[in-house]
Amino acid sequence: MFNLKKLIGIFVSCALLWPNYTCQSKNRNSNNNSVEKSVVEVKKDENITLNLEGTKNTRDLGGYKTIDGKTTKSKLFFRSDNTHKLTDVDIKKLKDEYNLKYVIDLRSAKEIDAYPDKLSNAEGVDYYSIQLSVGMKYLIKHNLDLGDGYIKLLDRKKKIKSIFDLIANVNGGSLLFHCAHGKDRTGVVAALLLGLCGVSEEDIIKDYCITYDLIKSNNKTKKDTISGYMKKMLSHISNNYKNVENYLLECGVSEENIKNIKDMFTC
Repeated sequence: MFNLKKLIGIFVSCALLWPNYTCQSKNRNSNNNSVEKSVVEVKKDENITLNLEGTKNTRDLGGYKTIDGKTTKSKLFFRSDNTHKLTDVDIKKLKDEYNLKYVIDLRSAKEIDAYPDKLSNAEGVDYYSIQLSVGMKYLIKHNLDLGDGYIKLLDRKKKIKSIFDLIANVNGGSLLFHCAHGKDRTGVVAALLLGLCGVSEEDIIKDYCITYDLIKSNNKTKKDTISGYMKKMLSHISNNYKNVENYLLECGVSEENIKNIKDMFTC
């Protein structure tokens, strides 16, 4: 029988544009052994993890090499865990140092009511709630793991379209997207964004696995199982759509918006 306690954490867990974009590679390309390392061996990279008092897992998605030799821009898109504990100092830092202008909250209405987003009323920040979730009863009934849950999230194509339409049309500031722990819902969106721009599967999985260290999870799941969750979702995309771009087109994201995202996020 599937572990109920383990599954309850699946989707209760769940990053931005800056005018002086930087394209410095941080040598974050994975080698073939990178995802085989224990999650606890993944070190915090101070260049990619924002030093905030109120979050543990706010990270810059810049610095990854793409298959066509480009690099994802730093200080552009950020992924994060819940922002309900952000301090005034944190918010000022996000606005002043990272030019935060847009926030996408992927949590459910119930989660938002219980833990309101501190950025939802921040002056000069546009806040969007796009609730990305999958039915818990369905997952429990069918004994599905996290990877299966991520695939079910891909079926929320209208929600995915709304998210990527917002990303494509951001202008003059950075954008942060988050859920509860910045692992599952946020992990899916981050994987799609990196994959669209040509980041390797190995680096996408590595980016996903970093979360397990940053949130100091007591999860004892084996390292190959953890990386396997994201690999299962990426394999599903490859087998059914060939690539992330085709998947997003299937969701209804326009070719123009896809081009906009690629152009703004890589150099």
